[in-house]
Amino acid sequence: MAARDGVIVSVQGFARGETNLLLERLYIERSLSVNTAAAGGNASLMTIG
Repeated sequence: MAARDGVIVSVQGFARGETNLLLERLYIERSLSVNTAAAGGNASLMTIG
């Protein structure tokens, strides 16, 4: 997964004997945005530690 190009995806697996799938992972979308306008429109300011 680490070498995969493209979007970040979540991985879900089953333990031995487990059959329950977390349905919320199939219908809930999560997103992250960074408001660069808060830094005066300069995106490089958002990366300062």
